[in-house]
Amino acid sequence: LLGSYPIWMCDSSVLDIGFLAGAVARLRRSKRIEYVLVDLVDHVQTHHYGRERMTQNEQYIAQQLKSIAKQNEVHVVFTSHVSKGDPNERKARPCPTARCRSRQGGRSASS
Repeated sequence: LLGSYPIWMCDSSVLDIGFLAGAVARLRRSKRIEYVLVDLVDHVQTHHYGRERMTQNEQYIAQQLKSIAKQNEVHVVFTSHVSKGDPNERKARPCPTARCRSRQGGRSASS
């Protein structure tokens, strides 16, 4: 079923945001693409801020993806890892809201 759709894929494990911007512009002009899917935006790189400033790099990449969408009039969808933090630091906490208690059969999490 997917073979009948015009899908272009780059399966590089590391992708530069500048390369992605150029590829989207070319594909928009030549193939009139409407959607860009980026699986694991964590693998998109930029050296705009250097390696030691990852948060700024991530913000820059998000801004660039938004710019790519606007400039090329395409929809950009991307996935990312979500960090759950250190499992040793997580503690079970009672749910303070009545809505959570009602989902637990009417009992509070502390009872």
